[in-house]
Amino acid sequence: HMKDYTDYIDNALKDLYSDPSLEEDLDRFKAERKMAMRDRETTLRKRGLSDSKILNDLIISENKDIRADFINHRRETLEKRIENRLFYLKILLSISYFIFVGIAFLLDTFYNKDFDYSWIIIVASIVLYTDVLLMMPKKWHYKGKRKLPFSVATTIATLFTAFFFWLIMEIIHQMPNSAVVITATMFFITFFDSFIPVLTHEKHGIWHTIIAPPGMGLWAYITLGLLHVIHWATGWMLIVAGIAVSLIIFVIYYSRSHKLLIKSEQLRLENLANKEVQHEE
Repeated sequence: HMKDYTDYIDNALKDLYSDPSLEEDLDRFKAERKMAMRDRETTLRKRGLSDSKILNDLIISENKDIRADFINHRRETLEKRIENRLFYLKILLSISYFIFVGIAFLLDTFYNKDFDYSWIIIVASIVLYTDVLLMMPKKWHYKGKRKLPFSVATTIATLFTAFFFWLIMEIIHQMPNSAVVITATMFFITFFDSFIPVLTHEKHGIWHTIIAPPGMGLWAYITLGLLHVIHWATGWMLIVAGIAVSLIIFVIYYSRSHKLLIKSEQLRLENLANKEVQHEE
């Protein structure tokens, strides 16, 4: 009886052996599937099914798409190999990158005698490395999936870069009000977050547009205050203006959504009325 369903697998897949590149995967797939079939037979016999013909027919019927199963198995195997190669490639590239960074740091520190500022090379390399990891194309991520949404990754990468420039301005150049680098960056992040989710049709993206104006007002207030463009005592009105803009956007959105809901309900009622008339006729 065991010969029947194992022969079924051999016959179903034998023509694929004409491609030598498939031979190894075919042997592995067949061995795994035959083992699964034997386990299935053992389970069925323990449950009281003893007729060999019925057992064979049942097991074969459960594996009738054996060729499609092998194709999927082959695809998954190739994808896994590609993922593993990409993973090891990224590790090698990362190691090479930091070796070059280390060499540059040591040369600048000891050859150029730049003991005070050579640390910038390390910090800059870490920021650049992080930004590349966050911003690299989706297909280069593990299994082609981002761990963070692109908008969040972009925000983090931007903040990392802004932090680096703030560090340079604050520690090296000792520039007054260097914090404007961070606050101005936050303003632009909030600004772009106000409409990009809507343009990309993200779920609940409109709420980004509604909530953003007060945040933009806050960061504009702090940035302009640090630059002494506006007075701290009156500049807070920018936040109030942002709240007012948010309320206007919300009212417009709610009004439009309410009209669409009413129109949809009217169409539904008209369709019901038409069906009722047709039913009476």
